Amino acid sequence: MSADGAPQQVRYRPGVVTRTARWLASGWFAPGWHVPVQGAAMLAHALPGGPGVRPPVPVRVLGAAGVVAGLAWSTTAALALGSDLTPAVTPRPGVGLRSDGVYGLSRHPLYTGLLVASAGAVLLRGRVSTLLAATALAGVLHLKAAAEEAVLAERFGAPYLAYRARVPRLVGVPRRG
Repeated sequence: MSADGAPQQVRYRPGVVTRTARWLASGWFAPGWHVPVQGAAMLAHALPGGPGVRPPVPVRVLGAAGVVAGLAWSTTAALALGSDLTPAVTPRPGVGLRSDGVYGLSRHPLYTGLLVASAGAVLLRGRVSTLLAATALAGVLHLKAAAEEAVLAERFGAPYLAYRARVPRLVGVPRRG
């Protein structure tokens, strides 16, 4: 209320939840099918039930280490991008080509980490549903990386093509001739 008793107009300023929702909507749904399918495959790793085996303790420990290492690697890659991170295959306007740090080891270090964590989850859980989720995630990330690389080649031209020739798509996976 104002001094004269009239209701005061409150100007809405988006909070962190609203800004996060806008960021997710702009990247997860606007650009096409890759990101929602990626999200579904990632969430499917946690589905309960389904046929499975109880892996031996050393296998489960290896799986847990894979999950932790993969998530740490993905987090490192995301932090390296900072505010330039987007779930879309198209980088934000004005963003430069990243080719140093973890991006000097892999063109898609975030995807590498997700795939390592996914493989770890398969070993940890020993469930067919987790194996199917990991397979789906690998497939969608392969297609998403290809779409992203086409956009980057168009945007950055020769510097990107030289980077692509020098750096493998995923850490530990050799480049194909």
